[in-house]
Amino acid sequence: MARFSRIASFRRETTARLLRLFSLWGYTEITLPVFEYLDSLAPGLDPVLQHKAYTLQDRGSGHVLLLRPDATAQIARLVAQGQENTTEVQKYAYSTTVFRHEDHHILERELLQTGIELFGVPNPEADWEILALCREGVRILHLDSPLLSLSHTGLQKAFLEYAGQNLSLPLQSGLQRSFYAHDSIAMTEVLREAGKKDGVLLDVLDKIVGRTHSAQEAIHILERHPVFSSSPDLTRNASSLSQILHLVDAFQNEIRVDFALNPGGPYYSGMVFHLYARGTNQELASGGRYDMLPSLFGKSMPATGFAFHLNRIESLLGYEASETSRTHLDIQLVGKDKQIKDKLIDCAAKLREKGFPSSFRFDETPPEFEKLLSPTLYWNGKDFSLSFPDGKTTRFSELDWDSILSILQER
Repeated sequence: MARFSRIASFRRETTARLLRLFSLWGYTEITLPVFEYLDSLAPGLDPVLQHKAYTLQDRGSGHVLLLRPDATAQIARLVAQGQENTTEVQKYAYSTTVFRHEDHHILERELLQTGIELFGVPNPEADWEILALCREGVRILHLDSPLLSLSHTGLQKAFLEYAGQNLSLPLQSGLQRSFYAHDSIAMTEVLREAGKKDGVLLDVLDKIVGRTHSAQEAIHILERHPVFSSSPDLTRNASSLSQILHLVDAFQNEIRVDFALNPGGPYYSGMVFHLYARGTNQELASGGRYDMLPSLFGKSMPATGFAFHLNRIESLLGYEASETSRTHLDIQLVGKDKQIKDKLIDCAAKLREKGFPSSFRFDETPPEFEKLLSPTLYWNGKDFSLSFPDGKTTRFSELDWDSILSILQER
């Protein structure tokens, strides 16, 4: 139970702080419906997520209901279908759960996401704002050695179209698989097998597929390598990514550009990124530009956003560990002496006034005879004792809650 209490506390405090941060940047919190009609959300839903979604039949209408599998698609639908002026800037923040069937990991069937969506701004500055807010959120989460892995879906598509032109569909599919597998050697073999010996194209494969780059290295490649001026689409998308990288100069040391980063969804159209940190190989946040998504719900408008994946962050930070950390003071109320109980109750009240969590335990087992999981204050029959899980005990002839608070804060 203590484990679930820690997780609940982490979620409550973290989401409140993140939503506060987002509000300071002008984002309004939005509450999303848990259920959607499948027909209304399906146009903008990733087919993979649709396959993973939980569905049931509505008793009243007979239509298929969908248990929310994705927050971004929901918000895009609400904005697109409720928007008269598509040039109006709209900013929304949310903290909600999404539900997906996962065969491999039951704990990831109910995912808590906290994020933002920005509509109506096509400029690179909007993408910079998304990245900057993710970075600000990292400070709240206290993640160790955060790294933003950045890419651009539009550039990826333009490059694969350029590299795969005049190839058969099977070869194009093989080229794409090798690209997202970061296998530049396999891509080279596919191109040579097809008779393509373009030195410029082959030269860039190792640079953009086989490795990642700092922001400055990526800018140099985008602005100097001739392959990115080989078609209008390549030139436009390379310029888009380059502009974003110039804007993130203040935190470029926390960015690596992975030209072949898998965006993880079909609706991304521009900048995409994943957040990583020391201690895990899972992305802890993800997002990007998805200008095409609102149009699937009837309105064409630019859109960009991201979300923190709090379940994974909880696990990384140890909130799902089996051992209980010191989160509060246990105060044992035992015996028949009302005066002693009143002193302990009064001490707990004063500690809470100072912001230190204090809860009561009502068992009769003397704390010195059991393994403590939290610091415990109790009457031992002669005086008051404050004991810690490491075995250290301080005794008081009279309760001095100020001294108790000082000891607790020091530890």
